[in-house]
Amino acid sequence: MITPLDIQNKEFKKAFRGYDIRSVDSFLDDIIEDYERIYKENIELKEKVNFLTDQIRQYNTLEETL
Repeated sequence: MITPLDIQNKEFKKAFRGYDIRSVDSFLDDIIEDYERIYKENIELKEKVNFLTDQIRQYNTLEETL
């Protein structure tokens, strides 16, 4: 999986009549910001899913005991 740091460290070769470096850098900065937010949110949601899965197991065990 690509990480925000991978995007930040990505370098493109310079070529004659290539893209405007400043506009590419600006666009990459926007992508990094959004991707980092989504990346962190994904990690938090995975942790929440694991927590809730554990709770369900506990409730199922309790139910079987009763």
